[in-house]
Amino acid sequence: MASPSHVYYLIDPRRVPPPSACADVFEWAAPGNLLPKGAELAVIEGDLNDDEIAVVRLRFPAGYVMPPHTHSSTDERITVLSGAVHFANEAEFDKQASTRMEPFSYVRAPAKQPHFAWTAEGEETVMEIVMDGPFDITYVNPEDDPRRAVGGGPAEGED
Repeated sequence: MASPSHVYYLIDPRRVPPPSACADVFEWAAPGNLLPKGAELAVIEGDLNDDEIAVVRLRFPAGYVMPPHTHSSTDERITVLSGAVHFANEAEFDKQASTRMEPFSYVRAPAKQPHFAWTAEGEETVMEIVMDGPFDITYVNPEDDPRRAVGGGPAEGED
């Protein structure tokens, strides 16, 4: 019989090889003014500004709307971890066009493909997103861009 030592890594955080981390050490923070108010982000691995693989956790509160947007050079590979999110690869926000994604659902949002997401009232959602950076965001409707609300417009180097 094979040794069950590999199972030990799953239950004893002292034995987890880097860059692994247990959920209680993730640092959740508001992603500045890149996303509409209410979202929280935890960078699990990588640097969102570099041309490398990055893994983030994104938490949307209940009743949240992430307007249609694109990323110029990164594909997003999204797995729902908890709650439910409604998602569509569409340029126009239309709840009817979205698909409800529950835990363990997966979707890919290719670079340059407009997409949006929203959560229903009473449904906080946590997703894990794997992307190949660098990360940027361009809102399909410039009026949806929260960076404009603080008088800045898109960050330098972004559309």
